[in-house]
Amino acid sequence: SATSASFLAAVRPQMAVISVGADNRFGHPSEEVLQRLEQTGCRVFRTDAQGTVEVISDGQRCWVKSDGGG
Repeated sequence: SATSASFLAAVRPQMAVISVGADNRFGHPSEEVLQRLEQTGCRVFRTDAQGTVEVISDGQRCWVKSDGGG
């Protein structure tokens, strides 16, 4: 429910960071969740695909750095 269509429409996220282990036994994140996030136009960063994800802000803008691992 944290990524329901109505919630995403209300908050209009620009980015999402998903902290998840590669090949986890729960199958996270689900394809349904990824599709909903894509439909909002937000950029998705995943620790299983991109390694460490760091969000940096100057109080007005945000940048994302990753180590590219996974």
